Amino acid sequence: MHSASQTAELTLELFHFQTNTSLQFPANLSVICIGKPNDQKSPDIDISGLPDSDVASRIHAQIWINGDEYHITDLGSSNGTYINGARLQPQVFFPLHPGDRISLGQGDKITFMFRVQTAAASTTKNPTANSAPKKITAPSIGKEEEQVIFVSKMPVRLFV
Repeated sequence: MHSASQTAELTLELFHFQTNTSLQFPANLSVICIGKPNDQKSPDIDISGLPDSDVASRIHAQIWINGDEYHITDLGSSNGTYINGARLQPQVFFPLHPGDRISLGQGDKITFMFRVQTAAASTTKNPTANSAPKKITAPSIGKEEEQVIFVSKMPVRLFV
């Protein structure tokens, strides 16, 4: 339980393997566009400065956020979007999970790991430079406790 001066802060990011950098999702958006800027629109995650960005389309893919569920779709890109090595069909939503590998174009030239992290953010002081976000973990369950898990929007009760 957090004190009144602390809240849990959720961070969604794409970790770029080739440059070891993290690209954080803009806060409070439910649809994140990935690509390169064009005359009409800048993407939410601009990959134009990354090496080999020429294999990515201007409007390449989107990630949809609904609570703690994430989906990705290829927007008809020229070179495709790959999740864990499998090519996505354009305009089809595919579940995205923390740790999944996202490649824009074939050959792993632009490759990311999708990460979800949380950290306790204090309203009284700034975090120290050495404090790192903590990974989300499932709560532990005692023998007499009951837990409801939602799988495909259907409740399932587990007794452990």
